[in-house]
Amino acid sequence: MQNFEISDISTLRAISTPLRLKLLENLAEKPYTVKQLGELLGMDASRLYYHISQLEKAGIVKVVSTQQVGNLVEKYYQTTSHTFTIAPDLLHQMDPTGTQTIRSAIAILNTAREELQAIGRTRAIGESPSKNLGLVTRERLYLSAAQATAFKRALTELIAPYLAPSEGSTPFSCTIAIYEAPLHYSPEDEA
Repeated sequence: MQNFEISDISTLRAISTPLRLKLLENLAEKPYTVKQLGELLGMDASRLYYHISQLEKAGIVKVVSTQQVGNLVEKYYQTTSHTFTIAPDLLHQMDPTGTQTIRSAIAILNTAREELQAIGRTRAIGESPSKNLGLVTRERLYLSAAQATAFKRALTELIAPYLAPSEGSTPFSCTIAIYEAPLHYSPEDEA
């Protein structure tokens, strides 16, 4: 599957909730019905139909097969790509204030936060999560525009071989945000 580049604000809005990001994450691994997704996420499937329809309208998920079950036809959905990136032009042309782009980034980061909290809860109740928590870091890089472009391209190429499930593989989450940092920032800036 090729990369799906989000190039319009309506598609960006379609993925801008933690629930939809979780749906995409699962549907990137293998096809599921809405009922199966509900069971997997511990949610009522009726709550998910709207979200799946919005993702389907945006071209982010599609029906990959159907199965007749009694009088009903079950639809199996899967993502149209393993990776989704936001077109650089979208950040400036279609969202001049950056508000929607920032909301989307926050939704992605919130999903990562929720997963990390779930690892903490799992450990707190005595279950044994993967020993491979991995790497959590935040770094300030100093790059020219050309270096930033090359860096993003190199990261994309680095992760590409690991985007699709393979035999014996375990899912790991990888959240990457590369943005031009404010020159001076302090928490008081938010007040």
